[in-house]
Amino acid sequence: MVKCTKEFHLCSFALHKHYFSKERFDESFYPAYFEDRDYFYRLKLNQGRILEHSFLNPNKFINSGTISKDGGDPSINKNFYDLQNLYMRKWGGPPGSEFYTNPFNQNPNQDKIIEIISVTYNHGYKLKCFIDSIRSQSSNNWRLNIIHDGNGELFESTKKDLEKNGYLDHPHIHFKATEQRYNDYGHTLRDFGLQNPISQSDYTVITNADNYYVPEWLSILNNWIDRDLDFIMWDCVHNHIGNYQFDRICPYGLCTSNIRESSLDMGAAAIKTKIAQKVGFKYSHFEGDWGYFSDCLKFCEKDKIGKIPSILFTHN
Repeated sequence: MVKCTKEFHLCSFALHKHYFSKERFDESFYPAYFEDRDYFYRLKLNQGRILEHSFLNPNKFINSGTISKDGGDPSINKNFYDLQNLYMRKWGGPPGSEFYTNPFNQNPNQDKIIEIISVTYNHGYKLKCFIDSIRSQSSNNWRLNIIHDGNGELFESTKKDLEKNGYLDHPHIHFKATEQRYNDYGHTLRDFGLQNPISQSDYTVITNADNYYVPEWLSILNNWIDRDLDFIMWDCVHNHIGNYQFDRICPYGLCTSNIRESSLDMGAAAIKTKIAQKVGFKYSHFEGDWGYFSDCLKFCEKDKIGKIPSILFTHN
């Protein structure tokens, strides 16, 4: 595509006939607005070559011609906000801030299994909320490996309660306990989960069982997995008070994930399973999370580290 400069958007453009025979304008954007931005975004997703040039800029251009006195039917403008909402539903954001790589975030390719290793101890209703958040995912390529810190009466009563209320009646959920209690921030349990997986997964996420993920977390993650990344991270809302890394007014606030110590929560990254299992979880101290991430990053290619620019879970 050769298009006029940004000032005029797509009011003038030349498009190769081979691409136009493959990709047509989406007639859902009718009668005006956003069909050009939709087409332009799909062209970029398909890695089409785009050139901006001033020689296509019109000598005379009436901006918003559809709503001006001499520009046509002013009633067309009534469709603007409806079609803007359609665009944001289709691509996950307004033009320039699109989030999805597939229309309406539909990802038919769900053959990459994601194993979620979740450690727990006396989490009560928070554990139930966590399980609900996983079962609410629109994608079904997950496996949930819940590990309780120690066997005994608490584990048995927790398991009985979960079974009674239907929280474990999904074939992708496994709930087990270690033989003894370690009480080391769940770190030993994380290594236990890596060494005792419940699936032949492609990616591994390690988290605590009192966190809550948004319902589209895995469908969004699947879009990024399509890029064959080694290490994928995202933002979260965090409840830790007194940590200078977090931006907050109240106890809960944004934790913007970055690749540095104290800036990446345990539940905010998916790592290729072959890397995670090769590294293992070797730490038992409070900052063990970063030690694990740091070890994994040594085996990740620099151009295969990605950041999803969105808050995808709440840390409790």
